[in-house]
Amino acid sequence: MPSGKTHVCLAGFAGGGTAACFALDEVPVDIAGEVLGGALAGMVGGKLPDILEPALNPLHRSFFHSVIFGAIETAAGLALLTHWQSICREKAREHKRAAGREEDPILKFLHQLAAFAWHMLAGALPGFVAGTHVRLQATGGAASTIVTAILAGELVDD
Repeated sequence: MPSGKTHVCLAGFAGGGTAACFALDEVPVDIAGEVLGGALAGMVGGKLPDILEPALNPLHRSFFHSVIFGAIETAAGLALLTHWQSICREKAREHKRAAGREEDPILKFLHQLAAFAWHMLAGALPGFVAGTHVRLQATGGAASTIVTAILAGELVDD
C-alpha cells in the first residue's frame, strides 16, 4: 500500500489536474487559483480516510476506505459541482468588479485576493473528489483526473 506521503503527493497532482480540466474557460490567473485550490483539496481528500480511520484503529480500511464510500463521494461531488463552481465564480467576479471600482490600493488588493480565494474554492470540490484516497488506492492516482473528468462529461465530445 502507498504511504501517506504518496497519497498526499498523488492526490495533490490529481486534484490540481482535475481542477484545471474544469477551469479551461477561465483566464490564466483564475485557472491558477482553481488549480491551487484543487491541489490543496486533493491532498485533503487523499489523506482524509486515514484521518477518519487511522491505521491503529481496528476499523482501518473499513467504510471510509471502501469503494462504496468512494462512489458516494464521487456522485455527491459531481452532482454539486456545476452549482458550486457557478456560485464561487460569481463571487469572484463580484470582487473583481469591486476591485475595478476601488480607488484605495489596499482595498483593491483585498478584493483581488478575495477573488483569487473564490477561484480556489471553485477548484476545491473537483480537486477533493479527484484526490480521494480510495481512487488513489485503486488506480495509483494515474487515472483519477481522467476518470473524474469523463464522469462529469468534460472530455466527451457531443
